Amino acid sequence: ASKMFNEKNYLRASLVSSYVSKWLMLFSFIPFWALFSFPKDIIVLFYSSEYINASKILPILALAQYVNLSAGFTGQNLIALGDSKGQLVIRIIGFVFGLILTITFGKQYGPEGVAIALIVSLLCTNSLQIARIKIKFNIHLYRRANLIGLVFVLIMAILLKTINAFLFNIDSMGLFIINIILFGVCLRSFLINK
Repeated sequence: ASKMFNEKNYLRASLVSSYVSKWLMLFSFIPFWALFSFPKDIIVLFYSSEYINASKILPILALAQYVNLSAGFTGQNLIALGDSKGQLVIRIIGFVFGLILTITFGKQYGPEGVAIALIVSLLCTNSLQIARIKIKFNIHLYRRANLIGLVFVLIMAILLKTINAFLFNIDSMGLFIINIILFGVCLRSFLINK
């Protein structure tokens, strides 16, 4: 996409960018879901039960990273379009905004507040980058397929959360395997019916 942006082939570049961000969102769902839905198990698996208190923060941080990843290459697109100054200003604004939120939410809500400040800061930064690209270059980075992918992911999250609540007597590994299989089947149906 960078080469296409550089060649001023904006429509094609925006289609590639949209396509990549949609697939990033869909294929990164399962690792996100593991961190979001099974934080205690993930922490014990990779670290130890000594860090189990972080299980309240891990889902928030996983959501923050998932949102950032799902937004795609917004900052890189700005740079590819030759607007590194705009990217720099947005990053500084995002940093200052995030710092203010971190101090404010951290004092009030502790570590969970700091994690929430990160989500809000990333949403702000990505939104400003998307708006800058739209306003300055009249380029749409997101298409109908992105919205459909987002709706699919939200429906899957609700469905899997509901299933996990009903199957509470199954251990976490069993639930996660069921979640992966169900997501795979639904994703395949989604792709076939698209």
